[in-house]
Amino acid sequence: RHRGLPPTPTLVVLTGTGAIDPDHPALAAGALVMTTRRGAERLRGRLPGGVTVITLSGGDRPGPAQAVAELRRRGHRVILSEAGPHLFGSLLAAGLVDEFFLTQSPVLAGAASPGALRLIEGVSLPHHVGTQGTLLSVRRHREHLLLRYALG
Repeated sequence: RHRGLPPTPTLVVLTGTGAIDPDHPALAAGALVMTTRRGAERLRGRLPGGVTVITLSGGDRPGPAQAVAELRRRGHRVILSEAGPHLFGSLLAAGLVDEFFLTQSPVLAGAASPGALRLIEGVSLPHHVGTQGTLLSVRRHREHLLLRYALG
């Protein structure tokens, strides 16, 4: 509140296909759903009343630059993305990530399958594209380390 932001952030869901659960409790309080024409058609009449559907142009996959530009146009100054590895990779490749948070967990996991997802998928990021992080803060919560990095 002391930063002039609303007490409750706006939930934004970015989906190309519209394949989201219309009964998900997070949508009940209202949200922005950004999707394609096909996704908007699929969702028509299925979402709670407080949800706003924004149709993005550009085929079957909404571009992250277009989504961020639309959010900025609507007055959103701070955007926290909890994207999966493909969208996160697209945001990085487009130069749209200023900071990122990384949690170091003491739980070890391994993936023997070649299809296992990583932090970034779907893009090749050369070192010179601004993907070198500068450590801004380290916090500890029980056994976890919460790392915050600036990019650029």
